[in-house]
Amino acid sequence: MKRVNIFIFCLAASLVFARPVHADVSETLATISGQIVEDSTASAGTIDPTFNQQMAELKAKYRTQLADYREDERLFIIAKQQNTQIHTLASLEEAVQRTRNVLVSRDQVLETYIEMLRLTVSNTRGIELSQKNDSLDNLLALQQSLKQHEIESESAVDRTKIAAAVVTFDSFSDSLDNVTAQAIARIGLGNLQEVYDKTQTIKDEVRENIEAKEQNPFTLAQKRRGFEEIDRTLTDLDGTLRTMRAQLGSQWERGGRSTLTSFVEDLTGVFSGLSRSISYLSEVLK
Repeated sequence: MKRVNIFIFCLAASLVFARPVHADVSETLATISGQIVEDSTASAGTIDPTFNQQMAELKAKYRTQLADYREDERLFIIAKQQNTQIHTLASLEEAVQRTRNVLVSRDQVLETYIEMLRLTVSNTRGIELSQKNDSLDNLLALQQSLKQHEIESESAVDRTKIAAAVVTFDSFSDSLDNVTAQAIARIGLGNLQEVYDKTQTIKDEVRENIEAKEQNPFTLAQKRRGFEEIDRTLTDLDGTLRTMRAQLGSQWERGGRSTLTSFVEDLTGVFSGLSRSISYLSEVLK
């Protein structure tokens, strides 16, 4: 049986990107603007006010199911080794039962994981609407495939049906890899897009305030040069964000985890640029 660790990899990545990155800089942005941006921390980048509660419940369910899957996998490996060594009818039956158990528990934990992804995608403000709907539809289709496979696996009572269930899972395992990786990338980019949008808004507020209140012409000229640098940085970032968003179209799905790894590196560069812009804003206020 093909061993799939995609959900373990994706969970680690999603826990990074499901946490809205703009929460890390919201306090700085609020200080720069001279006021608290009301929704920057209260909403934590989400739309549904029950998001945190729903996610906490799903994570708890996921951890329990993951523990069950790991135990079923351990028992499956033992049963498989024993059947290879002694090859009795009893050992064969044990291997069949353990295989069925691990197939079912794997489906269950993946179903919960994908529900976590769907909830996060739905509640990430910065994802382009068409891409958000695309990911939600693709993730729902995966959930349905997994549920159907779970039913198939539960009813597999002999080696032939077990083998058929394994083939069924393999038929959509690549899609599982690709769609979840793409959703994670969209979540990460969406969070950074929201940071960018907030930075632009606050930059304009700060510039307007300085233009209205700064009396010293030399200081005003210095601050204007600072804003020019900020504008250049944000313009570059806007181009990068647009390019990355275009990369997240349907053709990107074929890249899977390898493409996600490269995409994460690009996200890190964008975050660094945003942090630099926020630092520049802080300097302009001095």
